[in-house]
Amino acid sequence: MERNIGQEIEGILYKYSESFIRSVCEEYQKSGGSLSSHERKNNLGNGTLTRWLKAFGYHKKNGRVAHTISPVAMAEKEEKSLDNISEAELKRLKAELSQAKFEAEAYRKLLEIAEKEFKIDILKKFDTKQ
Repeated sequence: MERNIGQEIEGILYKYSESFIRSVCEEYQKSGGSLSSHERKNNLGNGTLTRWLKAFGYHKKNGRVAHTISPVAMAEKEEKSLDNISEAELKRLKAELSQAKFEAEAYRKLLEIAEKEFKIDILKKFDTKQ
């Protein structure tokens, strides 16, 4: 089992090679064993296999793991689907976004007024110690 210490895959630093990680993920997917039993079998830390499954495009379905398309392929698919949005749909989405921004600003103002009127802190102040 090939291991490359310090290898970075999709922004995550691994001490195992991508081929080793994929083989462990595939082995888990094909077997009926638990995550923890596969982690023990391969001398992996608790939760490592779960992180690998997420990072390499696997997801849990009905308690088991099923392979999905890679995150890169998913992003490309979403980008292509954005090209196919009709003008009416785009206009509706822009109006919906505008309404949501308006409501957020209204709630912010409402909280600001309530703080002044009732002399209490409602909003979290990020520059203060707690």
